[in-house]
Amino acid sequence: RTHKILHQFPLYNISYCADEKGVKKFFSFIAKTVKTREGETTTATNGHTNGSGSLKTEESHECFVFISNKLASDITLTIGQAFDLAY
Repeated sequence: RTHKILHQFPLYNISYCADEKGVKKFFSFIAKTVKTREGETTTATNGHTNGSGSLKTEESHECFVFISNKLASDITLTIGQAFDLAY
């Protein structure tokens, strides 16, 4: 255990979350990621135009899979409860 935050996503960017149904050793989720790079002016996800004129955003979806011998189903359950509370 490193006790380091590897990734951090707002709940509204997570579109799918599951654990392995058999052994329940794997936990996975799909999240929308937004990357910025230098280039053209774009409209941000909130509808506002980027005023700097130097950044371009690219949205994509990525799948993250983690192995945990004991916590995979607990993590999935916790994220599911967070969805229930938020939406």
